[in-house]
Amino acid sequence: MADPTSTTVYTLKVTTAKGCEASGEITVKVFKQLRIPNAFTPNGDGRNDVFYVLGGPIGSVIGDFSIFNRWGQMVFHVHGVAPGDPAYGWNGYCQGAAAPAGAYVYVIEMQLAGSESQVLKGTVMLVR
Repeated sequence: MADPTSTTVYTLKVTTAKGCEASGEITVKVFKQLRIPNAFTPNGDGRNDVFYVLGGPIGSVIGDFSIFNRWGQMVFHVHGVAPGDPAYGWNGYCQGAAAPAGAYVYVIEMQLAGSESQVLKGTVMLVR
């Protein structure tokens, strides 16, 4: 049993009583849990200023990340970006103006490592 804190390569080497040897390697990949905040505060204090996908399995890509206001208008969209990077998140602005406080709907299509796809939907509160 293995429980590494980071991705680790393990090597197993066996030797028989007659001196024959064999070995093999296995890589145990440690995945960061995909997390999506339920609120953010884009007030410029450097904390929770951007709404973005946190973590995610190594090699994953955000296929589409869209955010809509309560009237169904798209206020933010990115495509083909890596999760875990606030540079690809929503800063609370729409068309150059601060979006009003309130609930917004997000739809995220993740391309997980190994070509599996997952769609995540929910709401986020923009707090001003």
